[in-house]
Amino acid sequence: MADRINVHINVGAFNRFLNRTVQPYLRNKAEDIANEARRTAPVGATNELRNSIVVRPGPKGGARVEVQAPYAGYVTEGTGPQANPPQASYYPRLRRRGLILWSESKNLNPGAVAKGIAAHGTPPNPFFENAIASVLNRYNFRWIRKDLK
Repeated sequence: MADRINVHINVGAFNRFLNRTVQPYLRNKAEDIANEARRTAPVGATNELRNSIVVRPGPKGGARVEVQAPYAGYVTEGTGPQANPPQASYYPRLRRRGLILWSESKNLNPGAVAKGIAAHGTPPNPFFENAIASVLNRYNFRWIRKDLK
């Protein structure tokens, strides 16, 4: 009769199982969130915001959805009025993208639009949070962490 019983757990096999099954599943759900965010993101003159939504591997597995446009936080949270709006001499130096392209497509003066934004701010558009909520509600996930910065 045996004195003891040994159990060997093969962690490498378990990790291979996770990589084959769970990782693709998580990647798929991250792509769902990214597609919903792209669908509902505001459309600008350059589409930079929509094009900046990407899915990347997470640092310890899993997947991350990132909005890489440098102004994404301003769109999501909105802006308040600025205490010191930029001076008129600033506007001619604006690059021909974003605000200028959008303003010109609407037959508006870019300088006047910039002054209006500085004076009144912009309303929040939580498109990314709404995309996360939509996908989470669709699949009823409770274990996906929402980490908005």
